Amino acid sequence: MIDESAPQLWLFRPKPLDDELLSSWLVRCAYANVRKLHSFCTSTWGTRHHFWERDLDRTTDIRLLAVLAESTNTARSRAYSTTLAAYEGLLFERFVSSGGLPWVMPIVKKGRKRFGYGMQFCPRCLATDEVPYYRRSWRLSCFVVCPVHGCYLHDCCPSCGAPVTFHQGDYGEKVLPYNITATECNKCRLDRRSIQPVQCSGNERQNRLMALQTSFADAIRTGWALQPGGTEKHIMALSYFSGLHDLVRALCSRSRTGRLREGCEVEMGIEDLEAELSIIGAFDSFRLKERTKVLKMAAWLIERWSDRLIDIALEANLASSYFFSYKASTAYWFYSAINENLNRSHYHPSIQEIKSCKSFLKSNGLLVSKNNVHRWLGRYFVDKRRYVLREKSGDRHSN
Repeated sequence: MIDESAPQLWLFRPKPLDDELLSSWLVRCAYANVRKLHSFCTSTWGTRHHFWERDLDRTTDIRLLAVLAESTNTARSRAYSTTLAAYEGLLFERFVSSGGLPWVMPIVKKGRKRFGYGMQFCPRCLATDEVPYYRRSWRLSCFVVCPVHGCYLHDCCPSCGAPVTFHQGDYGEKVLPYNITATECNKCRLDRRSIQPVQCSGNERQNRLMALQTSFADAIRTGWALQPGGTEKHIMALSYFSGLHDLVRALCSRSRTGRLREGCEVEMGIEDLEAELSIIGAFDSFRLKERTKVLKMAAWLIERWSDRLIDIALEANLASSYFFSYKASTAYWFYSAINENLNRSHYHPSIQEIKSCKSFLKSNGLLVSKNNVHRWLGRYFVDKRRYVLREKSGDRHSN
């Protein structure tokens, strides 16, 4: 007996492509079955699911993913991997379906209209794809350059400046156009595949930025990254991205750590960094040019970690407490470098240091006491000579 409540296989069942975004996959499914996107979603999931009035790529709706997976004969785990939630444990520790999320660009929307620039694209990727589609990595603020083709991404239409809303290609049409494509701007109809790419190469800063973008892609792909600092030690991708997000947050801060940004501009040469761009605020909400400027600074600091950061921080009189937040944990590679060099709190010797000091005092025939250990370790101690001088002075006055 056939279970009529179970989702039926669609006539055309496109599978998700490499690193494809959920919304991109859903658009391809609708167009492959010759249906307008909105009517396709309504007939499949009903009218209660307002997909395009929220950030669909941040969904954790089990029913939506289950129906999509079963209707296309795709594994549920593969369907889940098209969402931004699948980055949990790589880019961020815990996923939330709404609100701020590290490295994920928000889409500013009102109903179905989008005003934000939370989607990017690479014109060469779209042009060389056998079937053009949109990648999950294009929703991430850490990417400003395509790691495959080495050209800058775009966060809007270069012709009319409209945000990238590829899911609105059939809006306003009574029937699905014969030559519908997800690569056209829905405002001016410019085909994104025809845009001339701009390569990220030619000088030291751009090459440094390209190397950083490649390290991002490798960390997401493998789950591991080289620890900054010139060592061959590998750390988990979550720790790598957590520390880098703290670094870019400090560079964009309105607080005292903004001096780090000013120091980078001076050291790197402000004339080459488009000084008119303001990079004060939330990094994940910045446009492409602003994020490019911040990531160039971060790449310069990472290249000689942590010497350059410490030099600027000492000159700017920045203590370690300005870089850390009590509300969130900090990656050890980032915390240790700053805490070791910029911590101005009282020194606390380790147990091994105390044992070594006691052995030194004993071998040299000196008094082994807590007060004497503190004295040799440079901590607060009571100078017993003061009491001896006071006693002698008191004796003279009494006589």
